[in-house]
Amino acid sequence: MLRHDPGLLEERTSFKSDQPTQDKAIAVVAYVVIGIWGISMPLDAVRFHWSNMPTWLHLVGVIVFLSSSYLTYLTHRENPCLWGVVRIQEDRGQTVISTGP
Repeated sequence: MLRHDPGLLEERTSFKSDQPTQDKAIAVVAYVVIGIWGISMPLDAVRFHWSNMPTWLHLVGVIVFLSSSYLTYLTHRENPCLWGVVRIQEDRGQTVISTGP
């Protein structure tokens, strides 16, 4: 998104003044959980080996994760009005998206 539309990336990663407090709190909790997840994965895989899974299951997980990440990226790139909360963006000329994923 940084190359495709940096303004859109800035809008999607910042809090709005009219955004409900509940939505801001949910976003903060999600960021914290994703951060903990990102730190715990390499600790589990390389250092502590907390989980014991077969290699084929790791490969399936990587394929599913990468596929879903790419699909999410395509969806966000195709729809410039896509937002984490429901809001009509009349100022941006919001329309129904009929292309893309």
